[in-house]
Amino acid sequence: MTELLKERRLSMLRILKELDGRRCNSRVLHATLNQMGLVATLSGVLQDMQWLRDAELIALESLGEYTIAELLQRGEEVATGALRVAGVARPGARG
Repeated sequence: MTELLKERRLSMLRILKELDGRRCNSRVLHATLNQMGLVATLSGVLQDMQWLRDAELIALESLGEYTIAELLQRGEEVATGALRVAGVARPGARG
């Protein structure tokens, strides 16, 4: 697993943490990650969202062509560094 993938997953959690309602659709996450230089395909972002759901860090909901992610308490704990999960970068772990 690459460090970029771990960093992208952490960034997704942090983006969700900063949003009102802690919810966001896959297309907005995709665009935001690309603007941050964490380039990924929409398919890659959807795969990361499914991985984060399987790790019980986010909940997913399908609304037509959109997939909505909602940050769970456990995901917030990972985003802030209070909890460590293999496969997600730790905040501040990069130099």
